[in-house]
Amino acid sequence: MEGMVKREKYLNRLRRLAGVPVVKVLAGMRRSGKTVLMRQFAEEMRASGKSTLEYNFEILNPGSAWDASALYNDIKDSSGGDDGKTCLFLDEVQEIDGWERVVNSLLAEGNHDIYITGSNSRMLSGELSTYLAGRFAEIEVFPFTYSEYLGLTGKDPGTGFMDFFLEGGMPSALRVSGDPVAARDMLGGIHSSVVLRDVVSRNGVRDADTLERLVSFLMSNSGRAFSANSVAKYLRAGGKGVSVDTVLNYVRYCEEAYLVKGVRKADVHGKGIMGQSEKHYFCDHGIREAMVGGNAENRGHVLEGIILVELLSRGYDVKTGDVMGREIDFVCDRGSDRMYVQVAWTAGDPETAEREFRPFRDIRDGYPRFLVTTDGADLGQEGVTHMNVADFLLNQNLY
Repeated sequence: MEGMVKREKYLNRLRRLAGVPVVKVLAGMRRSGKTVLMRQFAEEMRASGKSTLEYNFEILNPGSAWDASALYNDIKDSSGGDDGKTCLFLDEVQEIDGWERVVNSLLAEGNHDIYITGSNSRMLSGELSTYLAGRFAEIEVFPFTYSEYLGLTGKDPGTGFMDFFLEGGMPSALRVSGDPVAARDMLGGIHSSVVLRDVVSRNGVRDADTLERLVSFLMSNSGRAFSANSVAKYLRAGGKGVSVDTVLNYVRYCEEAYLVKGVRKADVHGKGIMGQSEKHYFCDHGIREAMVGGNAENRGHVLEGIILVELLSRGYDVKTGDVMGREIDFVCDRGSDRMYVQVAWTAGDPETAEREFRPFRDIRDGYPRFLVTTDGADLGQEGVTHMNVADFLLNQNLY
């Protein structure tokens, strides 16, 4: 079912990089749709007459005991298009020890156009970065956004948002959209596989129970100001002797597995970064609902997370803004473009409207400013564009 959705914003980025002598890396949380996306692009390459070669290292192949040497030799034996160049697709390649050397050798030889996927960002900051020295391009793949959710489920754009708000955007779980029990079971399984495989096993975490408690805390406090000291005290109150450094390491592991996304604070006027990540959001709000519930009770922060993932999927660099001590939810930069986004569930009453609009008044530049809510009436004022959340998420030309 998920293969029916063409994720054009990612496919377009791959098309622009096709044939360029760099390794193309699709990185993101497990089960977020990277495999299907890569298959779609491989189909395009075959349709255009290119020779392709695909490997999926999450699928056990009884005839192959992969190590770096065996993989390299198999690729060399199986390659060779009419033009002498093969499009090579390596799915979840971090499962193979020494894969970096294989990719580096093939790139240096120049006979392969290489595409890989992975579920841990450390693959880019470790040996791959050392071997390739800038000769790779990373495309971060997120769970389905609202427009992709509608394309998958066929729901009405005007009424489907609340379903999306609870179900999230994990493609495999959306196969059972409308069956909350089955969806919760699938999302729980995805969460367990991410935590156990990409956090616990990969990082050698010995106290998985403390990690799970930390993850639950982050879920319950998604979008709220983060303090490692406060989290450590919370865990110690539950009988766990946890240091601040351990908390920071565990949070970093979750970020590396693309389970959560940290958003740092920036001074809008000075353009400087202010300390550690100020807030953390879960990359899929459906997993949050399945594991701890309460999306409806924490709707403002969950809505912020949905907007954040939309902005990141469109290629924006996003930070929380500080404007003379007042907060702008998101300062969004993409190249030379910038915009400011405030998010609230509703801003219909005067007190909430004043709180949301007040920080905009102290911004001295002329970049676009948006207030995004679930309200239907136009609440725009003072040069700020107000948009209903569904309209904001579905507008492909406004930003």
